[in-house]
Amino acid sequence: MIDWLKSDITNAVHDLQSFYSNITLNKCNASLKTDRNGQLLKENFEMNNSLVFVVRYNETGKIKRVEMQVSLHKYFAGGFNFSDFYFKDVFAGIASICLTYEINPFKATILNL
Repeated sequence: MIDWLKSDITNAVHDLQSFYSNITLNKCNASLKTDRNGQLLKENFEMNNSLVFVVRYNETGKIKRVEMQVSLHKYFAGGFNFSDFYFKDVFAGIASICLTYEINPFKATILNL
């Protein structure tokens, strides 16, 4: 069963700044990680139903990579993981995320499945 997806979506978002603004405004929870000098390394933006966007920064503070981490089953089922989950549901979940956050799925890179 396909359930957990981790994907590099840096090149898949049309406009990185508007995407960042969107996830910043619509997050449920956020956390950040810095090195011991206070340099920002990454931010985690938790959205609804197990969807997390991770923004990683380079040493100059610019966005280096944007990752999407999601349990497709939980996202599709509204936060639950105990219902039936079919192959067509995988596509429906991915399509929903891509439409909502303006992500081009053909430009995303799967990091972990």
